[in-house]
Amino acid sequence: LYKTEIFSGNPNRKVMMLSFDDYGSEDQVGKILNALTKYGAKASFFVNGPMFTYAPNAVKRIISEGHVLGIHSNNHDIFPKLTSDQIDNDFCNFLSSSEKVVPGYQYKYFRFPYGSRNEQSRWQVASWGLVNVMWSDTSGGVSAVSSYNEVVSRAANGKIILMHMERQGDVEAIESIVIKLLQLGYSLESIETGLR
Repeated sequence: LYKTEIFSGNPNRKVMMLSFDDYGSEDQVGKILNALTKYGAKASFFVNGPMFTYAPNAVKRIISEGHVLGIHSNNHDIFPKLTSDQIDNDFCNFLSSSEKVVPGYQYKYFRFPYGSRNEQSRWQVASWGLVNVMWSDTSGGVSAVSSYNEVVSRAANGKIILMHMERQGDVEAIESIVIKLLQLGYSLESIETGLR
């Protein structure tokens, strides 16, 4: 299971990986994507099932603009409280919704809701061929100022930063965070390339 769970990248490489969880509106996710695209940055988005209903165009943009789309479960339930069948059903429902918006997209990465997992749920996610991506630090998303300060003050090689698409603090701070991290010399990459 060790190889199917990631907390950070290479500490010897000046790269950081911004990641966004849950789901947001077309406007919220659009603002995040606009900031990333403006500065040539890449990120990873771990979405819940409702994202395919509330922001299908944003989902398509995430993929078309070269970011990683990952699974954050369908319903955002606490996995250790679910039975094996319930976890399978959650995955199937997620994939069914995904297929309607981005048919054929091959998922590689998963993030447990709340980061909550146990041995059984970890094995089950691994059996689906998915790598569980945790995080090294979080923005908090309370306000634009605090999100900026939390990310920038603790910037370090190989860090995976947890942010949220629906938290206004993260949405408002993303452009200034990207600018500052680039000024500090970090390459901003998705999980796909940032882990190399």
